[in-house]
Amino acid sequence: IILIESDLCYIGSTIKKLSWRWQGHKNNFRSWVEGKHTQMSIFPYFKSHGIENSRSLSKTAVNKNNAFAIDQLRKTESRKDNKEKFKAYNKEYYRANKHRWDAISKARLAARSNCECGGKYSAANHHVHVRSKKHKRWLEEQSA
Repeated sequence: IILIESDLCYIGSTIKKLSWRWQGHKNNFRSWVEGKHTQMSIFPYFKSHGIENSRSLSKTAVNKNNAFAIDQLRKTESRKDNKEKFKAYNKEYYRANKHRWDAISKARLAARSNCECGGKYSAANHHVHVRSKKHKRWLEEQSA
């Protein structure tokens, strides 16, 4: 990706069509601006110079296996370099959503259900109810 008004150049690889890769960058940039996506190294440059002032060029073409290997190597190195940044983001995301997840989990586990045997159980205790004498007797009556 080359920024037209600048000397900046972003080098990436893909095994998909180049137009699909470029469209993915644009969609992810829009999501990042809205706060729904993590930052990629090119995004601040898109923001300062404008994404409309950027274009994508295909410099070299290698076979699909080489492109895949290069992409995996780049991802591995990037993850090693940015390990702490990923940890910090995941920690913030967990803290921001913990209460919401807890509420959803509590509501799901506390939901009461009626069994055909006449018993009532919560989602958290379904496994206990299935092993109860009342439920086992009902199953025996059904199979007889």
